[in-house]
Amino acid sequence: MTVGVTISNSRTGRAMTDKEGSGSLRKSHSYEKLRKFDGPNYHGLVCGSGNADAILGAYESLTNIEAETLDKFLRSLADGMEERDKRHRRQWLDRQKALVNDKASIIDDESERQLFVRSENIRTNARFDEQMSGSPILAVVAYDTERKRVFQYGVGCGIVYESHDPSNPIGSGADAAGLRMIRKLPGVNVDRLTSADMLFFLTTAFCESTTNVGVGGSPSSGEVDKDGARIVDHKVCIAVSNVCGSYLADECSRLTLRKTRQLVKGIGKGDKKAISEAATLLDMSEDRLQNMYVLPSTWTEMANRKLYC
Repeated sequence: MTVGVTISNSRTGRAMTDKEGSGSLRKSHSYEKLRKFDGPNYHGLVCGSGNADAILGAYESLTNIEAETLDKFLRSLADGMEERDKRHRRQWLDRQKALVNDKASIIDDESERQLFVRSENIRTNARFDEQMSGSPILAVVAYDTERKRVFQYGVGCGIVYESHDPSNPIGSGADAAGLRMIRKLPGVNVDRLTSADMLFFLTTAFCESTTNVGVGGSPSSGEVDKDGARIVDHKVCIAVSNVCGSYLADECSRLTLRKTRQLVKGIGKGDKKAISEAATLLDMSEDRLQNMYVLPSTWTEMANRKLYC
């Protein structure tokens, strides 16, 4: 699993995701899960949650889909995910059936052999439900040039739905990320949010999501507007995440809400003064601020040690 969050004010959209990906046995914190796509009348960003093989398969299909409209593109993406998911499930079942039949072949008594096969099939079905739980899902934020605005979508196996909420979190980290948004967005006129403020909301939601199972690795972020879809420089993502992680942990008393928003805005624009000030407040070198991602839980530990130890 993972976390992916999008947010939009209808003119600009942003997306953020982690880098954890897992297969059947192992996981990695180095997957690049935020991807761009574009068509004749649309462009956007996509990030996914679920089995890494399924998500990477969906990413690979992005450049092969030829669709004139955003709706047709998303439908093709969903249909392709469903086809690959069905094929994967069928292959798994066929493999398990072959294994059961191989085991049963050494039993001479017909009735005992049939009883064994029935018993193994019941166990296989139970394992199938466990193995295949959590179908892959994609969070999409895209600009439609015909309708002249940004839209947010969720795309699953054969399913496309438009999200009308200001933000759209997916994955195992959607729990904490969504809670952060629900707690902090009420009363906010989302249509008036700046791109920097959306980056602040996304990053704080991402930091909160790291308490959920399956969220790991440093963040990746991107922005979409009428001019195109862009992946944010990784140094910016790390620096902003460090600032927001320290802010949420109350690790630095001078890092107020106003100051945090100012720093996020400055770092997002590449302002050297903002980078220098943030590094000073967090007691880090500028290089480490931008290249060493500190887990939000680590900021919390440091803050608590100052208070209680």
